[in-house]
Amino acid sequence: MTPADSAGRRPPPRGSWPQPLPVWRYAVWIFLLLLFFWSWSSFEHNPEQQSFSYSEFKDKVRADAVARVTLQGDHVSGRLGKPKSGSTSPASKPEAGRKKPLQFVTTLPPVDDPELMPLLEKHDVNVYVESEQASLWQRALIGLLPWILIIGLIWYAGRKMQERLGEGAGRAACSVLPSPGPNASAGTVPV
Repeated sequence: MTPADSAGRRPPPRGSWPQPLPVWRYAVWIFLLLLFFWSWSSFEHNPEQQSFSYSEFKDKVRADAVARVTLQGDHVSGRLGKPKSGSTSPASKPEAGRKKPLQFVTTLPPVDDPELMPLLEKHDVNVYVESEQASLWQRALIGLLPWILIIGLIWYAGRKMQERLGEGAGRAACSVLPSPGPNASAGTVPV
């Protein structure tokens, strides 16, 4: 008697182990996780960031309340600085009892504004410019995703064909007819 038998537990019979999940389910979960992380990283999660209209942004620049800006396509983000004393612009007046966020965002209008860059330079705003290109991970994912899907589809179709061929061979072995014997003619052999 083995120790497993004496404890009253027997190993499960052969072939009764739970089957692992198909690989395509893992691929779907990985794809969903990547999609979640991409969407999470593409949104800015800065609760201390305020949004301005383009006119408000230019008023803040004129009031010397903007320390730096980052231009990325039509997206402008930046950091506010302290307005210079003597500035009486309504955009520079702080609301009483409320701490204002230091970060801001705005969107450039679709028409070109030739006075924006001279205005930023005149008021000593540090200007940073970033490319509009997607990140390396986004470009890699966009380039590889179709290939992953095509290879996955080919692999899945191959597995299904193997399963069907395996079932077909089993059926053929079960459907063997007994031989009719030596005295059989063409009319007596079942077809």
